[in-house]
Amino acid sequence: MALKNRLPGIYFQAETPPIEESLPRMDIVAFIGLAESGPLHTPVPIEDRNRFREIFGGDLELARDAATHGKQYAYLASSVTAFFLNGGWRCWVVRVADNYAQSNLFPLMGLVCVDNVNNTFFPAVARARSEGSWSDKLRFGTVQTCEAINVEQIYPDNWSIDIFETIGVIPGDLVQLTFSDNNLILMRCIESIETVSGDRKPIKRIHGKDYWLLRGFLSTETMSVEAVLCTPLGEKRRCTVLLPDEEHPSFRVIHNLMMPEVTAPGSLLSLEIITSGEPIQSLLPSLKLLLIVTSVEPASETSSHPEETVIMKCEEGFWILEETKARELAGQWLVEGQSQQVSANRLIFQISEWKDQEMSVYLSNLGFCKQHPRFWGNLPDDRSLFCLDNDSPDRASFLDMEASEPRFPLAAPEETFPLYLPVGMPFIPDVTTTQGPINPVEPDTALQRNGLKDFSADMFLDSSLTQTSSESLLHEAWYKRYRSGGHNIVQLHGMHSVLPLDEVTIISIPDAIHREWIREPVYVASLSDILPAPDLKLTIQFNDHDTYVLSWPVVKGADQYILEKGTDPAFLVSSPAYKGNDITCQVRPGNSGVYYYRVKAKRNTMMSSWSNTQIVVVPYSEFEECRPILLKAPQLHKIDKCGDYCEIHWTSVPGAILYTLQASADPGFFASSTIYQGIEETFSFRPGYEGIYYYRVRAFNGNSWGPWSNAHHIIFDFLPSLMVQNPDTFNNHTLLTIHRSLLQMCAARGDMLAVLTLPSHYQEKDVVAHVNALKLKRFLTSRKKDVEVPLNQREKHMLSFGALYHPWVLTSGKRTFMIPPDGAVCGIMASKAIREGAWIAPANEPLKGVLSLEPVISFKACTTLFEHQVNLIRPDPRGYLTQSANTLSPDLHLQPINVRRLLILLRRLALREGIIYVFQPNDERFHRLIRHTFHQLLANLYMRGAFAGDTPEKAYRVVADASLNTQKSLEQGRFIVDLRVAPSRPMVFVTVRLVQTGHEKSVVMEV
Repeated sequence: MALKNRLPGIYFQAETPPIEESLPRMDIVAFIGLAESGPLHTPVPIEDRNRFREIFGGDLELARDAATHGKQYAYLASSVTAFFLNGGWRCWVVRVADNYAQSNLFPLMGLVCVDNVNNTFFPAVARARSEGSWSDKLRFGTVQTCEAINVEQIYPDNWSIDIFETIGVIPGDLVQLTFSDNNLILMRCIESIETVSGDRKPIKRIHGKDYWLLRGFLSTETMSVEAVLCTPLGEKRRCTVLLPDEEHPSFRVIHNLMMPEVTAPGSLLSLEIITSGEPIQSLLPSLKLLLIVTSVEPASETSSHPEETVIMKCEEGFWILEETKARELAGQWLVEGQSQQVSANRLIFQISEWKDQEMSVYLSNLGFCKQHPRFWGNLPDDRSLFCLDNDSPDRASFLDMEASEPRFPLAAPEETFPLYLPVGMPFIPDVTTTQGPINPVEPDTALQRNGLKDFSADMFLDSSLTQTSSESLLHEAWYKRYRSGGHNIVQLHGMHSVLPLDEVTIISIPDAIHREWIREPVYVASLSDILPAPDLKLTIQFNDHDTYVLSWPVVKGADQYILEKGTDPAFLVSSPAYKGNDITCQVRPGNSGVYYYRVKAKRNTMMSSWSNTQIVVVPYSEFEECRPILLKAPQLHKIDKCGDYCEIHWTSVPGAILYTLQASADPGFFASSTIYQGIEETFSFRPGYEGIYYYRVRAFNGNSWGPWSNAHHIIFDFLPSLMVQNPDTFNNHTLLTIHRSLLQMCAARGDMLAVLTLPSHYQEKDVVAHVNALKLKRFLTSRKKDVEVPLNQREKHMLSFGALYHPWVLTSGKRTFMIPPDGAVCGIMASKAIREGAWIAPANEPLKGVLSLEPVISFKACTTLFEHQVNLIRPDPRGYLTQSANTLSPDLHLQPINVRRLLILLRRLALREGIIYVFQPNDERFHRLIRHTFHQLLANLYMRGAFAGDTPEKAYRVVADASLNTQKSLEQGRFIVDLRVAPSRPMVFVTVRLVQTGHEKSVVMEV
């Protein structure tokens, strides 16, 4: 059976669960929580764990526990994993955050944005597909592709262009014409195509908007002009441009710019020349200039602040010409009969994502013009791709489908322009031409960009619906969604975004149980607390079997050293070669080849960074061999601090054409960022962070990367850290607000069950206090104080729509950690509904993937919590299983979860069947049809064990007689059907009695 994804036009095949086709599905779950990536406040259908990871990422790191100093993670990813592991088939996932979440912006190399309204050109940028810091380490590159076009004729009077019908040129294509000496370039965005009869082949005449570029410009003497630099973010900054001459054939841009903000080599600069008079203007081809950065270096002689002034050298430059002047220049070649020297190409390009040194995913055949069917500006972000409000067939495109699976990590900017031009775009994919995010990554703001600066209930709720009652909640939600936005549908936030999803019957918020996090400084006592990296030496002893001796000096405070051996410079394939407290080690690599060695020091759980890398070539030869040149590791010198700036120096490596400098907050460089790429052997920067940071550098020779250098660290004042609130000071106001709102929403819908969980540190008294607090309501008095009063009889009804589970479970996977049990419990509920039916109690079923429980609950506490309708997970010979299935309802008839789920099923059945019979003639034949239909449905449920009773008459009744449907009611167009059922109740206790009988003292067991 084909299950339709809510994305318009996109379908996927999924195996149909073995569920009764005549009954509504009762196994669909909605999870609301915190995630690394994905659309905010937008439900996304998920049918397997891999799809979840592809859209929402992995385990999101939040903060550190103030008591244990261990890392705290979001629980959404682990709960969804537990759901599928325990039998779930399909769920909806909603990522929540505050209003301050930000998306990273990425410059696209060689792509120029054309703003025709303001007559400006500036480098184009793209955004990450969703908000958050998940894209901090990503890099993207572009590749231009040219397809040759045969030009038949160019008409200088109106610049119409005739081409042969050799390839499928369509409106929206970008065509480039290059004239004779390759200096004058015409780019035409095709707006219309006219068919012209030709003698030999069909001829197409292309019309559109033209843009002219002049490559290079050589002045007779050095000319310095003032200009305005247009940045990718739309800012404008003053700078000085030195035009090329015979002595200096490259453009030079002098700019007062902080070193971390310097654009990388290969980046695009857009400049507007500021002229002071007609003489200068007459000497220039144009006032708009596009440059490709070749290298960046400090300009110590040109500024009073040498550390802030840089010179960007640009070997290639393009002047943007006015159309009249350009046509006049191009017309000279055409008049002279040189039209055959004009080459024409249809231009498309590719965007690729790079991880480390390899391309991971790409999109090709992208267009530059808005009319193009694969216009890159239509790349969807997560919200537009998965939003339920975009359910129109015109929105879906093949580009949406291609970017959907696997999910492409890049999207178009929020504001796109009709046209983009390729200027200096690479023709082959290369990691050195890729670029990371524009904004410098600051580790202490990662949670802010994730929209998680402060933990509060507002992230999980729609603030406009928090003050409504369960009776008016749906009316208020539909008014906001369909009426308040005018012609646009308004997206509901948080848990309330699930309201339009009719198929959801179970809902869980696993991240509601977090304790708030606060920023606390953790001071570094002294430099002796940090282990420096050892300095690795290599000597060779010549004998029958050449022995290689690796040695290093004693590291103060270290009690062990770890020597690692790798077969590649990055140690992607490595193994430990030695562990111990000696400072020398003899190694015999064995087979011939190239081997890399590095060492680090250890004290208890503290590690130093890796040493420099030594290379061993086996067999060793004193003669030069015909082997590729091996790059050595640079030697990184001690980092110098001068005021607010730092200077890093390293030794040169023979054959190197590029150096890459990395920074990391951890000595193992597991989460590192590149802060410099260039040919220079020094780098100056002003750090925008505080704490301990480590640095290393390596070289590149055009074919391969060399090994990493030794690492050095530097301390910037103190270590800022986000710490989770201590359990002793935990305030449950946020948790109670979320749970109360969730129960209210489920009661308002009438067909959803809320699965609630508690923090891991909750003991018996805390659990009891929370259950009692849920039976109260909170409102604001005139004195602005929160007052809690008992729920009235109508409000108590919503407690039957929630079930509370405790304690937490220890799960296994890539890492072992404690998680709330709602993911596994929801999986059991879904599995039970699929295999047996929603009227079967979801208990007495072992939870899969569970190793232990926390906290350990005593037998006496179990009795107390059972009396408070808490569903406990307990150890059993079969595993860990839930020993009860109760809601929080004070009504004994509604306490079992299976009873509430059965009533939800009947409600969904009645709504489904009732819609079919709307506008039918309200006569006796119709009445018989209704009674027969519901008799059949209830009989089916009775045969499957949903109702109690020896006979169908005792199990259910369908009442639609004159006692309900009076003549007045029928005249008003109403027909009322009363369904009366006796739900089957689960057998909670089984009594086993041992009886001793007979003189032989035999024992008989009676059940």
